[in-house]
Amino acid sequence: MSQKHDLLSYLQEGHSITSLDAIRHMGITRISSIIHKLKADGHNIVRSDVAVVDRKGKKKTIGKWWLHGQEPNLDYVQQIEMQV
Repeated sequence: MSQKHDLLSYLQEGHSITSLDAIRHMGITRISSIIHKLKADGHNIVRSDVAVVDRKGKKKTIGKWWLHGQEPNLDYVQQIEMQV
C-alpha cells in the first residue's frame, strides 16, 4: 500500500497524527506532503497546533491532523509531552 493510503486508513479509524507519529509508525517523513495530497483528493483534514514541552523543558508547538468530524483524543497532549 502507499503512504497516502496508509495515512488515510489510519485517520478514517478515528486517530489523529503528528509528524513524529507518522515517522515512528508509518515511516512517513514528510507528512505535510501526504496531507496536502489527501486534501487535494477532497478529504477534509483538520490541523491544530498543540503546545508541548520538550525534553529540555522548553515550550514548543507541534501540528496534529485528523479527519473533520472525528475529534482527537484529549489525552493526546499528555502523551506527546512524555515522548518529546
